[in-house]
Amino acid sequence: MKKLLCACVALTLMCTASLGLASSNRNERLYLLDHIKPLEESEMPATPLGVRHYLLVSMDKWQNNMDNLGYNDGLVLLTMDGQTGRVIVTSIIRDALVIRPDGNPGRINRIIREYGAQGLLDTISRHFGIKVEKYVMMDWRHIMEIVDAVGGVDVPLTSSEIHYMKNWSVPVNSTQPVLEGPGTYHLNGFAAVIFMRIRRTRASNDLDTQDIGRTYRARLVLSSIAAKLSSYDLNSAQNLLTDILKIWEEPYDKAFTYPGIRNNNIFVAGTMPNGPGKKRAETNITMADILDALGLAFSLRGARVEQCRLPFDNTYRPYEYAKSAGQLMDFEINRALLKDFMFPETFIVSEDPLR
Repeated sequence: MKKLLCACVALTLMCTASLGLASSNRNERLYLLDHIKPLEESEMPATPLGVRHYLLVSMDKWQNNMDNLGYNDGLVLLTMDGQTGRVIVTSIIRDALVIRPDGNPGRINRIIREYGAQGLLDTISRHFGIKVEKYVMMDWRHIMEIVDAVGGVDVPLTSSEIHYMKNWSVPVNSTQPVLEGPGTYHLNGFAAVIFMRIRRTRASNDLDTQDIGRTYRARLVLSSIAAKLSSYDLNSAQNLLTDILKIWEEPYDKAFTYPGIRNNNIFVAGTMPNGPGKKRAETNITMADILDALGLAFSLRGARVEQCRLPFDNTYRPYEYAKSAGQLMDFEINRALLKDFMFPETFIVSEDPLR
């Protein structure tokens, strides 16, 4: 009888705890639904004439498996404005809490895995108030080889960042000079990827850590690439485009490795594709779009690359949801700040859906 009584008490406590947890989860969900207010389609502002937005999506693997997508590890929006002559690189933190396409809260880095690229485009558009329709999905190997194709990048490194990169066994010939003290270094593709993935270390701006720091490093690398491209003539730009298209076409290679990669069978291989020769990149950018972008980029090659980050400073706070750390931002304020930053002047609305 005593054992039976104890069992009943234990069961009651377990049920009470479960009910309390369920109630807590419901309350958290309702709280987020009340605080995160994406725009309806009818509320979306029109895109200014001459503006192109391209979403660059980096997946969390050295080789992306299109049959079993991972998480979108990096999100960078490239904006070219032919009317005002501006080039803007905007990074989006991967742990931002958003309202998913199914109407429930969640982290933005899970959207592409669960709802595909269109779900991610719609989520970004509605939360930040800019219509993003074009994207490229890549993996770390793509990024490494593209950085190598442009001849590497020049970025400032702190002592802590150098310590991190050494701990990752970055090959000696991956940097010039050899990693030693703080300063500006020339990184090859592999070193650039490792640099962009540093998280638990303050960035060289002495402000940003964690995912905020990661987005800053990604913008540094892209800005360095843009600076190199500013000296390209049209023939050089076309040759680089040809090289990049070849890199995008490279299939999944189960034998792929690289000196310095920690082969833990997760980030390197993971689940194999269903068949041989599967591509690792995905895009909805057509050849006509590419030629259009090339022409616009060439005309803007002398423009200073401006940087932006979503969320803006002082517009977000840490928030744990579903036992996962995230960042809860004020989207209304961020939409207003982004609009003021990107389009501070009166603009002409475009009727072209590609603009």
